[in-house]
Amino acid sequence: MTGEQTLTFGEYAGKTLSQVPEDYLRWLAKPEFKTESKFRVPAEVQEAAMQLLGATTWVKDRLCGDVDPGGQTVASSFIRRINRDG
Repeated sequence: MTGEQTLTFGEYAGKTLSQVPEDYLRWLAKPEFKTESKFRVPAEVQEAAMQLLGATTWVKDRLCGDVDPGGQTVASSFIRRINRDG
Protein backbone atom coordinates (compact mmCIF):
# COMPACT_ATOMS: atom_id res chain seq x y z
CA MET A 1 0.00 0.00 0.00
CA THR A 2 1.47 3.33 -1.15
CA GLY A 3 0.71 5.39 1.97
CA GLU A 4 2.32 2.77 4.21
CA GLN A 5 5.82 3.14 2.73
CA THR A 6 8.16 4.22 5.55
CA LEU A 7 10.65 7.01 4.94
CA THR A 8 14.26 6.24 5.83
CA PHE A 9 15.62 9.78 5.44
CA GLY A 10 15.00 13.38 6.34
CA GLU A 11 12.89 15.14 8.93
CA TYR A 12 10.17 12.48 8.76
CA ALA A 13 12.38 9.37 8.87
CA GLY A 14 10.44 6.53 10.45
CA LYS A 15 7.07 7.97 9.38
CA THR A 16 4.90 6.50 6.64
CA LEU A 17 3.98 8.63 3.65
CA SER A 18 0.42 8.86 4.92
CA GLN A 19 1.74 10.45 8.15
CA VAL A 20 3.67 13.34 6.59
CA PRO A 21 2.22 16.77 5.71
CA GLU A 22 0.90 17.29 2.18
CA ASP A 23 3.52 19.94 1.39
CA TYR A 24 6.27 17.40 2.15
CA LEU A 25 4.53 14.84 -0.08
CA ARG A 26 4.54 17.45 -2.84
CA TRP A 27 8.26 17.97 -2.33
CA LEU A 28 8.88 14.21 -2.41
CA ALA A 29 6.92 13.99 -5.67
CA LYS A 30 8.91 16.83 -7.27
CA PRO A 31 11.98 17.52 -5.12
CA GLU A 32 13.77 20.81 -5.57
CA PHE A 33 16.98 21.55 -3.70
CA LYS A 34 18.06 25.07 -2.77
CA THR A 35 21.72 24.03 -2.92
CA GLU A 36 23.56 21.32 -4.80
CA SER A 37 23.01 17.98 -3.17
CA LYS A 38 24.14 14.46 -3.91
CA PHE A 39 20.98 13.15 -2.24
CA ARG A 40 18.14 12.12 -4.52
CA VAL A 41 14.68 11.10 -3.41
CA PRO A 42 14.43 7.42 -4.34
CA ALA A 43 12.28 6.86 -7.44
CA GLU A 44 9.93 4.51 -5.59
CA VAL A 45 9.31 7.16 -2.91
CA GLN A 46 8.70 9.81 -5.58
CA GLU A 47 6.21 7.57 -7.36
CA ALA A 48 4.46 6.57 -4.13
CA ALA A 49 4.14 10.23 -3.11
CA MET A 50 2.61 11.08 -6.50
CA GLN A 51 0.17 8.21 -6.20
CA LEU A 52 -0.77 9.22 -2.67
CA LEU A 53 -1.38 12.76 -3.81
CA GLY A 54 -3.63 11.31 -6.49
CA ALA A 55 -1.94 13.28 -9.27
CA THR A 56 -3.41 16.52 -7.97
CA THR A 57 -3.44 19.63 -10.11
CA TRP A 58 -0.40 20.89 -8.21
CA VAL A 59 1.68 17.89 -9.26
CA LYS A 60 0.38 17.83 -12.84
CA ASP A 61 1.02 21.56 -13.31
CA ARG A 62 4.62 21.24 -12.20
CA LEU A 63 5.34 18.11 -14.22
CA CYS A 64 3.82 19.26 -17.50
CA GLY A 65 7.03 20.96 -18.58
CA ASP A 66 9.20 17.91 -17.94
CA VAL A 67 9.52 15.79 -21.08
CA ASP A 68 10.64 12.20 -21.06
CA PRO A 69 12.96 10.76 -23.75
CA GLY A 70 9.91 9.62 -25.76
CA GLY A 71 8.77 13.22 -26.12
CA GLN A 72 5.77 12.92 -23.80
CA THR A 73 5.31 15.07 -20.76
CA VAL A 74 6.05 13.24 -17.55
CA ALA A 75 2.57 14.11 -16.28
CA SER A 76 0.81 12.56 -19.27
CA SER A 77 2.99 9.44 -19.05
CA PHE A 78 2.29 9.18 -15.33
CA ILE A 79 -1.47 9.63 -15.76
CA ARG A 80 -1.60 7.00 -18.50
CA ARG A 81 0.32 4.58 -16.28
CA ILE A 82 -2.08 5.17 -13.36
CA ASN A 83 -5.07 4.63 -15.65
CA ARG A 84 -3.50 1.46 -17.03
CA ASP A 85 -2.36 0.02 -13.69
CA GLY A 86 -5.31 1.22 -11.65
